Amino acid sequence: DLHYLAGFRSPHEWLRDPENCTHSSSFGPGVEYIPGCAHGYRYSAVEVTSAPALCAELAAHGVRKVTMVGDSFMRHLYVAFVTLLRGDWAAGSLIANHFPECEHRGQYSEKVCRSQINGRNSVCGGAVKVQLFYNIWEVPQEDELHSQDVVLWSFGMHPVNPHFPPDKVGAETSMRFVAPQCRGWKTLPSKVVWLSLHAGYRTPTGFEAFAHRNANSWRRAFTERMQSRLREECGVREFVDFLEPTAKAILQVPSAHELTYDGQHWGAEINLAKLLIVWPHLLAAADAGHDGAAVGRIG
Repeated sequence: DLHYLAGFRSPHEWLRDPENCTHSSSFGPGVEYIPGCAHGYRYSAVEVTSAPALCAELAAHGVRKVTMVGDSFMRHLYVAFVTLLRGDWAAGSLIANHFPECEHRGQYSEKVCRSQINGRNSVCGGAVKVQLFYNIWEVPQEDELHSQDVVLWSFGMHPVNPHFPPDKVGAETSMRFVAPQCRGWKTLPSKVVWLSLHAGYRTPTGFEAFAHRNANSWRRAFTERMQSRLREECGVREFVDFLEPTAKAILQVPSAHELTYDGQHWGAEINLAKLLIVWPHLLAAADAGHDGAAVGRIG
């Protein structure tokens, strides 16, 4: 299902980096992760960094409030954001009275542990507030989020009608739902960062392929069309492509199959790399919002 990515657009690769990517890949007590590294490989688009350095950048760009809006893919990015910037790999994103099995790598699992995530948190020593709006279909609302410095947003892996799974949502159908809501945005166009879907490791089943569900080729087409429509209809300016970095991880990291537990959701290593890929876009959106550059709906 990766053949369509033969013509990669970016020169960046997952490369062996024994100097910087030295820690164990096991996610357990006493283990510290190096953001951007996965099983000894580093994605060349990102530099190895630390929580204090990232917190200093947030402060320098005036970022005090961040909201993440989306489904399980966004929830996992939220876990990466919070565990890294709180310095708590074990349970940084979890509610106080959580199930033990949800600690460490369990924070990225599905089923019971997704209900154990604390959707409102503070990081960087309390200087930054971050919240998760977790829903399979959610559109940022101006009246709720106008005070936020940055809004990270994504959706696309769930059908509009849960009772008819083959109804895989395309960009045009999505915009019939999204456009009436985003046309009222005033401050959000400059603050929103749209995140693409990532590549899946598992090949879709026959039914999924028939219904155009979970195929990486479908994800690429959806991403490209959504970017165009969000620019035109909603005035969104910042976009992040996760498809190519994650597809390259599948092709270039020999143990990539160990980085996902179900072939569709990625664990700590890939989500920490995704966070660093988002980072310059997050800072750019914060700057644009603070400069008062929003122009409302375009078109």
